Amino acid sequence: MKLKIGACHEKMKGIFGYRRMQVWLERTYCIHVNHKRVQRLMGELGIRAVIRRKRSYYGKKEAYVLSGNHLNREFIANQTNQKWVTWIVNTKLDNFFMVPLLEFSRTQVIQRTVNPNMVKPVHIVM
Repeated sequence: MKLKIGACHEKMKGIFGYRRMQVWLERTYCIHVNHKRVQRLMGELGIRAVIRRKRSYYGKKEAYVLSGNHLNREFIANQTNQKWVTWIVNTKLDNFFMVPLLEFSRTQVIQRTVNPNMVKPVHIVM
């Protein structure tokens, strides 16, 4: 039994603990043995599982919703109500969201909406 445990430890490069070692013995050699016995035999052999470090996941994440560049850095408007801009500001101190609405011909904030949580949509009423 100890020879089979040692062979598994070498074959799997030492990553199996006693639980996976017990499953491997059952599947490979059809040996039904208690996990406590496998743990004791591994302790007698001085075999311990190598704990692998966790790797950060750099997989595909949800894409940001980006709107097109409609202004092309032309922030000056000739007529009233020609160019309007809004954005979301999150304050860290009070943890609320502020949505200002800016009109470029007068370069002033027309309306501010304050929302404590952005679960509900922000409605801008004029």
